[in-house]
Amino acid sequence: MRKILRNIKKHIRYSKNKETEVELLIYYCSKLNSFSPSITRNTALVNLYQRQIVSIRKTVSSLHEDLQYDFGLQIEEL
Repeated sequence: MRKILRNIKKHIRYSKNKETEVELLIYYCSKLNSFSPSITRNTALVNLYQRQIVSIRKTVSSLHEDLQYDFGLQIEEL
């Protein structure tokens, strides 16, 4: 999971687009959440998931209001 996240962060750095960052991290968190076996038994994965949610919220707050609303709805689904 950490290797996948490291690759995602590399692509985010090269894109230099906040919307792309949010979309990729939301997709990563949704896949991590639906991962089988569940991540709830692993403290490290739960902490990783929570840190990414905080990172997404921080990035979303710097976007346009319409995008904040749209991404906010997706974050609440997680």
